Amino acid sequence: SANGTATLQVAGLGAAPHGKTYEAWIIPAGSSPRPAGLFSGGGSTTVRLRGTVPPNAIVAVTIEHAGGARAPTTTPIFSTHA
Repeated sequence: SANGTATLQVAGLGAAPHGKTYEAWIIPAGSSPRPAGLFSGGGSTTVRLRGTVPPNAIVAVTIEHAGGARAPTTTPIFSTHA
C-alpha cells in the first residue's frame, strides 16, 4: 500500500518440512535482508509482512529452522520485486 505495508500471497507451496518453517524477507535495495514473517505453507497462504516494504525492495522466501532466523541461512526458494 502507499504507507509501505504489504502482504505476500503464496499458493501451490507444499508444507514446510518437519522442524522447518518458511520465512519471508524484505531486502531493500543495497541493504541486508530483514525478517518479515513466518508461515508453514501448504495450500494458499497470505502473510502480512512485518515492517515497511520500501520501493524497489525484493521480497524473498527461504526455508529456516522452526522459529526463524535473524538472517537467511539458505538460498531463497523464490523472490519477487515489491
